[in-house]
Order: sequence, then C-alpha cells, then structure tokens
Amino acid sequence: MIESSFMCPSAWDPDVFQEFNGCIPDIQSLFDFNEFTDSGSGDVSPYSNELSSSSDDLILSELNLDVTEEFVTEILQESCAGFSDLDWLSFRDSPKKTSKSKNSSSPVSRKSKHKEPTEHLDCSKLWSNMCETEQLETLHALSEIVTFHMGIREQMEIIQIIDPTAIISPDDKEFVLDSEVAKNFSCGENKVAYLSVFGIAPHFSSLLKSRIKNEPDYVLLFDESMNEVNQSKQLDCHVRIWDVNKVTTRYFSSDFLGHATADLLFSKIKEKCLTLGAGNLLQLSMDGPNVNLKVHEMMMKEMKDEFNTTLLNVGTCGLHIMHNAFRDGCSAFPEVENAASAAYWHFKDSPARREDYASLNLDAKFPLKFCKHRWVENEIVLVRLLEILPDVKSYIKEIERKKLPRPNNKSFVVLQDMIKDELFPAKCNFILSVVKDIQPFLKLYQTDRPMLPFLNGDLNNLLKDLLNRFLKDGSLPTSSLKLLDVNIEDNQLQKEVTKINVGFVAKKMLKELNKKDFCNEKKVMEFYLSCRQLLLKLTKKLFQKCPLNFSLVRNMSFLDPRTLLTNKEANLKKLQNILQYLSSAGRVKEEACDAVIKEFCNFIADLTCMDTTKRYEHCSGDTFDPLLDRVDVFYYEFLSNPKYPNLWQVVKSLLLLSHGQASVERGFSINKNLLIENLKNETVVAKRVIDDHLKFIGGLKEVVITNELVISAAGARQKYMAYLDHQKTQMKVKVCGEKRKLMAETVDELKKKKIRLEKDIKELTKTSEEFSEKAEETSDIGLIAKANALRRHAREKLCELTKYSAYLDDFKLQRIKDYLRKQFESKNVPKSTHTYSSIKSSKRINSSSKLLSRKSSSKKQKKEDSSVPAPVSEDQQLKLKRKKQSRKEQKSGFFVYEKKMKLENPQEDDEDDINILE
Repeated sequence: MIESSFMCPSAWDPDVFQEFNGCIPDIQSLFDFNEFTDSGSGDVSPYSNELSSSSDDLILSELNLDVTEEFVTEILQESCAGFSDLDWLSFRDSPKKTSKSKNSSSPVSRKSKHKEPTEHLDCSKLWSNMCETEQLETLHALSEIVTFHMGIREQMEIIQIIDPTAIISPDDKEFVLDSEVAKNFSCGENKVAYLSVFGIAPHFSSLLKSRIKNEPDYVLLFDESMNEVNQSKQLDCHVRIWDVNKVTTRYFSSDFLGHATADLLFSKIKEKCLTLGAGNLLQLSMDGPNVNLKVHEMMMKEMKDEFNTTLLNVGTCGLHIMHNAFRDGCSAFPEVENAASAAYWHFKDSPARREDYASLNLDAKFPLKFCKHRWVENEIVLVRLLEILPDVKSYIKEIERKKLPRPNNKSFVVLQDMIKDELFPAKCNFILSVVKDIQPFLKLYQTDRPMLPFLNGDLNNLLKDLLNRFLKDGSLPTSSLKLLDVNIEDNQLQKEVTKINVGFVAKKMLKELNKKDFCNEKKVMEFYLSCRQLLLKLTKKLFQKCPLNFSLVRNMSFLDPRTLLTNKEANLKKLQNILQYLSSAGRVKEEACDAVIKEFCNFIADLTCMDTTKRYEHCSGDTFDPLLDRVDVFYYEFLSNPKYPNLWQVVKSLLLLSHGQASVERGFSINKNLLIENLKNETVVAKRVIDDHLKFIGGLKEVVITNELVISAAGARQKYMAYLDHQKTQMKVKVCGEKRKLMAETVDELKKKKIRLEKDIKELTKTSEEFSEKAEETSDIGLIAKANALRRHAREKLCELTKYSAYLDDFKLQRIKDYLRKQFESKNVPKSTHTYSSIKSSKRINSSSKLLSRKSSSKKQKKEDSSVPAPVSEDQQLKLKRKKQSRKEQKSGFFVYEKKMKLENPQEDDEDDINILE
C-alpha cells in the first residue's frame, strides 16, 4: 500500500512539469505535451517484476514541485547511479524495442523494454548550467528511465525521494511484490468469464433477491431494446425498492427474445415476479407501445385472480410521452427535419465534399446527426445548423457556379431548397423556443428519485405555458382535471394567427424580413399556421397520453413538501381520494384509513409547530428544492417512527412508485459500453449484475469478501462444467431430432417409390397383356416381342419393389426391436411385450437345464473316452461353415445398422419413430 500526499492518475505524467515554479519559462511553448504523453504513458505494468501482483500500477498525484539543482542532483546521483552507461533517450524518438546495452549495469533485466538508443546526455552537468532545452531533455530522460527501465522497487525509491512522508508497505495485501500466491497463480482462458457468470454474479443476484423478498412492496420496470451484437431484443428488468431511508432502483436480469409478443413478455415478467414474490408487486412501470399495454392488462387480470389486488397505475413513462408528443408536433415543419437530416448525411463518409466545404472556410464546422425519435434532443443539432447556415449557402452557391463538383444525390437537392426558404431560420428558432419550454421538465425528471409528488404541478404549468402561446388569455382553468377538458380546437378560444407567440428571435426575424420585403404575406401566414398546427398537435397528444389523466398522479401532490403547510385542506382531500383508490385496489384496509387521516393531521400540526431550521435541517437550503433534495429522505426523517405507523406505510408505498423509465434507458447505454463481439447472453447479464452491485455499494473497495461469496466462487468451475454438459446434451438432442427427421424423410421417400413402382408394374403388365392379345389375333411377331420386353421391364420393377419393401420391413423391424429392448431395460415394458419376453426367457431356462443335464451325464464318458472324435463329412463341414457365415453376417449387419441408426440420446421418443414407420 502507498500513502502519499502526491497521489495522481499517472506515475510519471509530464503534466506535473507544468507546475514547476520559475525553473522553465513558458514550458508549453517549448514542449509538445501530447507527444510527451504518447512516448511515456506511465504504464509500468509490462515492465514490472513477474512476481508483482495486479497492483503494480503506481499512482502518483499532481506534483507541485520546485525543481531545484539539489532536487535533480539527488535523483541523478542516488537513483540513477546504475544507469550511467545507459544511452539516454530523446523525447522525439519513437518507443521501439531494442536490446539492452552490453555494458549496462542496469538492474532491470527482468522485463525491461528499452527504446532505441539516442545521444548521451551528460548527467554530471549541473542543473543551473543547462540551457532550457537540456533541462527539458533531462527531465524527460528521467521520466523515461523511471517508466521503461526501473522495476517496482526502484520506482518506490523515487517516490520516497519526491515525497519523504510516503508510506510504502510491500508486505500489505494491496501491494504484494514477492508473494507465493502471485507466484503460483494461474488463470485459464475462460476462468474470469465462468467465475463471473457462475460464481460472483449469482451471489450478488441472490443478495438482491433476498433483499426484495424481505420488502413488503416493490416496483418492476421493464423495457426492450435491440442488442446489435447478439442481434436479438434484450428485455431488461429493473426493481425499485427501499434502501433504508431512500428509494433505489436496481438491475435485476435480462432476457433475449426474437418475437417480443405480449404473451412472451408476460410469461417472462410473470416468471420474475414469481421469483421475487408476485403478491408484493406494486406497479409495473413501462413505456407506451401497445404490446406493453397488453402486458399490463394481462398482469392486472393475473393479480386480480390470484391475490384479489390490482396494480397501482400512474400511466406510462412521462418522458417518452413528451418526446413522442413533440415529434408529432414537429411534423408541421417537415422541411426542417429533412434539412437537418440531409445536412448531416451529405457530408457523412464523403471526404471529397468535406474538403470542398472546408476549402471555403478554414474554421468551418460540420452538421450534427439528427435523431428522429428523440426530437427534443435535437436542440444542439438545430443550433449548429443555424450557425453554419451561411457557410452552407456559400458552398451551394459555389457548386451552382460550377466552381465545385455537383453532387448527384437527394441530400443536395434538399439543401438547395433549404437555402431558398427565407423563413427557414425563423422556423428553426420557433422550434427551439418550444424546446426551451420542454427541456427543463425532461432534465428534472431524468432521475431515479421519487418525483410523482411534483409531477402534477410541473405538468400543469408546462401545459399552460404551451396553451398560452395560441389560446386567449383567461381561457384556461386552474384545476388539472378541468384543464384536460378544454377544447383547444375551438376557434373562439384561439388567438388570431398573427398574435401567436412564436418566440422572440423568430418574431424579430419576421419583422426584419417584412422591412426588406424578402417574403410575401402568404408565406408569413403559412408560417403562423404551421406554428399553431405544431402547438395543437403537441398539446393534443399530451392531453391524450399524459399522466394527469390518472387520479393517483393528480392527488399525489399532497406529498409536496413545499405545499404541506399552505394547502392543508386541499392536501387532506387529496389524501382521502388516494385512500379510497388504495382501498379499492386492495392495498389498504378500509378500517385503517381513519387512522391514516388522523396521523396525517397530527403530522401537519407537529410540522407547523416546528422551527423552520429544524423543519428543513435535512434539506440543502432553507426550503425544500426538488432539484437538490430527496422527498423520500425528507419523509423518512419525520414519519419513520412509532408515532405515524399507518401513515408511513401509505407514504412509503406511494413514494416507491416510478414516474418514468430513466433507469432502464440508462441501462441500455451501459449495454453499449460493455458489449463486444461473440459475447454470450449469460456474460452480458453477469456483467450487468456485477456492475449494478458495485455501483450500489459504492465501488470495488466496498466489496465484502464473505464466506458465501467464496463458496459461490469456488463452485463456479463445477457449475461451468455442468453448463458445458448441458450444452452437449442440447446438441445431442438437436442431432437426434435431425436424425429422426432424416429417417422420417427416408421412409416417406421409400413409400412413395414403392407406390410409384406398384403403379408402373400394373401398367406394364396390363400393356403387355394387350400386346399379347393383339398378337394372337393378328399373328404379328413384333407385338409378341414388345409384350415380352414389357414383361421383362415389369419383372425388373418387381425386383426393385421387393428390395424397397425389404428396406421398409428392416427399418420397421429394427426400430421395433430397439424400442422393445429399451422399454424392457427401463422397466416400462407393455404387458404384451413382457409376456412375450417372459415366455422366451422360460424357454431359454428349459433349454439351458436340458443342456446342463446332458453335459453332466456326458462328463464321465468324456473323461473315460479320450479317443479322437469321429470325422465329419465334407457336406456337414460345408453346412457348418455356411451357418457360421450367416450368423456373422447377421451379427455384423445388426451392429452396422445399429451404429448407423442409433440415436445418441437414450431418452428419445421411440414411439414416434414407430409411428413414422407405420
């Protein structure tokens, strides 16, 4: 372990020389730090001792040193004495591997990788006598020696010179240099993989499962996304639970699907709920596709049938709803979307066009990528497009003047239309003004913290801001429920077209265009109508889909700490509405509702009597701020005591509800960072489980090595081998299925050939008879020859038919034998077969007893009669030979057939094979 006041990301980072005090003037102008960093990265792991542990990477901090003559002399004399004959390195040389100098007495013959020798720097020259270039080269050479030529011990000595207070403990577990464990450690090719998948990840997953099972309620969040590496849909499931004093969201597991149908999604989610306790499921959080809504409906029915409860419903993800609503609204300006997309793709992967564009402006910037399904996030795309619009215009004009080659693609035509539209900048600025209204809401709710108590007020304010842009003043009600009933398409409520609020910048541009007469009134009127159309589509979509349509969301605002003391009566009424909803859902008993209301009134009274400082002592400021403070921590401090048991249970369940899918969407970003080629699905899940656990506990240093973890890791190898055996079994089953399919196809083909041959034989025989009858009548020898030829052909067909029939009989007989033998061995033989086998076995016993009696009676004769046996005739020898040969052929034929047709899986369904042959 190394403890030093000079700890930083790199052991010998050249950036530390930037803070030298007064010894080198204007060091940045003389020195290329990027090249310096490339030539000496500070990574000492390839050059460290073979016995070093994985903690070889020394980490030094920002060094605020005064490089004096004494400092350099001490390093040169004490630490670099063994390198006097070593060729020093120039900071301009590339790091090439060369052999060590013959006369070098360097102690780094372990794994040192020397760079190409360069000119020698006189290390005995005093620092004060060096010029600026020599001082830089000396410093760089020192860092190169430390990085590429010194071992771990020598580097620690340098650390002690730089920082005499540094504490270095080589015997500490964190920094073992000469350890027998490190010396004897070996790691197989797949050790880390199966240790993670079958050892560490299952242990962390079991900890999470046991934690969830001990909770009275939990929320399940799910979403699916395309896994581009495995080319499948990845269904991620997260769980939302209480962690002492706050709500946390944890990754649970993933499934990989092809057709993500509602039935399949429901079966996967139900499987996870049964593992965690289906009765404790409080909410199913999701986004808004129809297939997800169908899954939610199926889960509601399942909960009602099994547990006589229903899931709490606050709608789908509000973030997705906002994005989709804004996308629908922007369809009023399709030319903006087309232009933003065309500008990016016109220069994408086209060096020639980029060069032509950059030749007009050396500092030219290029368009950014436009995202069609996340319209709100295209703010920076439109800002960049407006910024480079003059450069794009000059680029297109140069092409039209034929000074630059003309591209033959659709994007160029779109860009030509864009620069011809005088109102295009005004359209972009109007869209940006609407984005600025929506963006704060999205940023605030892009979090895992409980935010439902604030959702009603924030959505209500956002809708009013959007509606006030095109509706008359005073036409909007204050209530959220009444606001959703406003008929926004009523012309009497709408403002005049020219009085629509299009934003300050867009309005200013319109005035300038009117002064210069660059556009006519018709285009301006069309612009205003498009603006109103955008606002209408946006607000209409929000009215239909936003969470304000659910009573639970509207009444959850009673938990807003900012209005607890100002709206007491309204909050009490909202609590009563929520209790009525919870009791109907089977989540709260009706007889407990009075106690909850009473405890809430007592809580408000106690909160009123409190001092302001004490009331908000757990907040970041004098009042509660949703951006900085957590509402779950706030209520935990006040309600998690025996004074409010019933109220705390209700509030605890309500704060557990999820307002969106931010954590699940964040998980897909984690997937992109860890996915590599040929990464199996089990490894993806294991890495996600481990990553989630480390984040939850606060990092790798907080991992506790328990006996359970050690046992789980120790059994990883055995589980891995069982997994491989299971894979082999699955492969055998697959092969068996293919063999069975092949046999069925062969039997079908033989049957078809047999039917075809029977038909041919029948036709040939019939035709030959007709020729024979005609020959008798006409005495024509030619007809007799034709009839004989057809008969010969029919006989050949008959022989072929007999052969195919024999093949089919052999198939059927052999499969029946195999089936009877396996049924008898497994002691599941049918009665008829058992009777047949018992009769056969009794015959064998009788015959064997007779043979034994004959042998016993003839033993004395054989002992007494030692004469040569009677000679056997040639006919008898020939018969015996034929019998032996036939037995060998039958035996060998059976084993060849059995080897060829035997299925590798002993548990195959032989009855299906017999049905195929019948």
